[in-house]
Amino acid sequence: MKRRQRLRARKSRRVIRHIDPWSVLTFSIIFHLCFFAALLLSSVLVWNAAVAAGTIENIESFVRELGDYDKFQIDSGKVFSAAVLIAGMLTLASTIMVVLLTVVFNLISDLVGGIRVTVIEEETVRPAEAASTN
Repeated sequence: MKRRQRLRARKSRRVIRHIDPWSVLTFSIIFHLCFFAALLLSSVLVWNAAVAAGTIENIESFVRELGDYDKFQIDSGKVFSAAVLIAGMLTLASTIMVVLLTVVFNLISDLVGGIRVTVIEEETVRPAEAASTN
């Protein structure tokens, strides 16, 4: 009869005292570019679905009636250009903010000694079972 042996785990404590601002900058740029690219892509898909469903025409006619305008039309090219410009500014601003927060973390870490993290390391190799004697 085989007996299952439990895997042993070892607790170890680590302290995070410094984060490299350059690595945070490179990661943050790539992360925010991917995030805002996905946001712009999803916005284009929603816009195209709204155009296909006639929602944009309904909004344009509502604004014409509300403001008593003879002509009112939403220019999708200008809307997309503005969205790209805003996404670019938000990418730059959020990247700068994350790097500044990293520098602030490093300064505070010098005062308080860092962040203590407990890591549990599990053994991945099971110990060899004792050979049975015949």
